[in-house]
Amino acid sequence: MTSYEFTLVLSGSLELTEDIADALFETDCDDGMPGTCDRVFSKGNFYGNKENVSFILLRCQIHFCPQLYTIEIFLMGDPLGGEFEGQVISRKIQIRGKETLHDLHYTIFEAFDRWEEHVYEFNPGASPDDQSRLYISSGGIAQLEYSCGAPEDTTFDSLGLKEEQHFGYTFDMGDNREHELEVSTIELAPVKGKYPKIMAKVGASPPQYPDFEEEDE
Repeated sequence: MTSYEFTLVLSGSLELTEDIADALFETDCDDGMPGTCDRVFSKGNFYGNKENVSFILLRCQIHFCPQLYTIEIFLMGDPLGGEFEGQVISRKIQIRGKETLHDLHYTIFEAFDRWEEHVYEFNPGASPDDQSRLYISSGGIAQLEYSCGAPEDTTFDSLGLKEEQHFGYTFDMGDNREHELEVSTIELAPVKGKYPKIMAKVGASPPQYPDFEEEDE
């Protein structure tokens, strides 16, 4: 009998549950002592034939590999009433599946050079106009009843997003800065690296507020 020693990297569900451990043992790996630390299964001696070990690796890849989402964010309309009319203003951001809608919000906030926080909402439905699934920031107060959940607790992997899906994001519920988001790609994420990550910027960032002094002149 051949002994194989390997390290298996997981993400998505970062907890070694009983179901995952049972799945490993059901493939004739009856002498392993799996454990996890920082998204990595600790090494263990799993006894079985080569086919069984290959099956374990394949099975875990299908169900537990990290996802990396590339999101294109387009600013809709002209928030300043004419100065940026007709311009394409967009940002490209990569974010991993374990990260949250709030993580994406903060990265968009940074990518558009904003400086004052406001409440916001995401609506990851069938289209940017689909309001059937709203995730609304509470601004430190009680969560709204019609919100599907807190953006701070909602991971990308939990949303069931698909490539080429378009959905909406509104920043500042008073001024209603509307954005259309497109899921460009979903792929396996690298184990290391800092995310979310701003990948590209198209167009200058409009000021968060109009310059009223210039308007008076």
